[in-house]
Amino acid sequence: MRNWTIAIACALATATLVGAEDVLPERLLAAPAFKKLLPRGAVAGSPFTTQSPVVTHVQALRAPAAQGSAVWIAAIVVHPAPPARPRQATGGASRPAAQKPELRDVEVLVFRQQGERVARQLERRRRAYGAHALSLASLPGLEVNVAIGVQWAESTATHVGPVEVHCLGGARPVLAFSGQAEGFYFDAEDGAPTMVLYPADATSQVCLPTVYRWHGQRLVPAPAGGSPVADRLLREYDEVLRSYAAGRTSGAAPLMVVDVALSRARLLEQSGRRPEAVKAYRTVIALAAAPGADALLAARASEASSRGARLEAAPGR
Repeated sequence: MRNWTIAIACALATATLVGAEDVLPERLLAAPAFKKLLPRGAVAGSPFTTQSPVVTHVQALRAPAAQGSAVWIAAIVVHPAPPARPRQATGGASRPAAQKPELRDVEVLVFRQQGERVARQLERRRRAYGAHALSLASLPGLEVNVAIGVQWAESTATHVGPVEVHCLGGARPVLAFSGQAEGFYFDAEDGAPTMVLYPADATSQVCLPTVYRWHGQRLVPAPAGGSPVADRLLREYDEVLRSYAAGRTSGAAPLMVVDVALSRARLLEQSGRRPEAVKAYRTVIALAAAPGADALLAARASEASSRGARLEAAPGR
């Protein structure tokens, strides 16, 4: 993942998914009701060390009593790659092709368990290396019951990947969102279910969140400005920076701290709080400044310098 702030935000947001929990793949594979609905021969483990279908992610969600107290289970299954073709070597002898990760058939499966009955609700297959993330969320107050989100891993070089969200619980699954991002999570804004997406940003070393709200069975961007998600992140980033400052030693700050500071500055700028943003960009430069600072820190400091200078030179300051 390109910046640590997404990982921090996703971890902090996990608590908002009431009733959702990670499940060990072994538990799913040990349950006869589910095992018979999984690909034949499915196992738990690494998809790159076995020639069987591998269950890599599992999440469970218990629906509220008003929705029948059903249990929803989502799983990612990575299918084996085809055998490598031998490559002809000089002199006529053949040798195996150079080993490298290959795209696989990867599928997300969603089941609904009501009492002893288990039924498959969604099967979505894609060519990928696996999945970066899988998440379930309850959608109280909406015409559908559950959202399933998955971020596919289509590259070994970056964490950017396609994100898909499907609505379940109606007559048929509905694709609610499709796009590219560095991360996502489900959240609740003012009590209403939302999705927070971190789209890739080629202009910055860090990514800012975009909040999506439900409009029927679709996710649409929320109006810009004054987002409770941005306000919450600013409070959390402030706490990280205060904790670091309390025990800071000489030298440049760790990359994670600098990324938090840069994300904070960009959120302040996005919110129209220009004087605070200028000061925050100066903080980034101070945190990253040290003799021998590496290229990653130098890139953050350079971005903060150019963004801060542009804000200071803007008319109407």
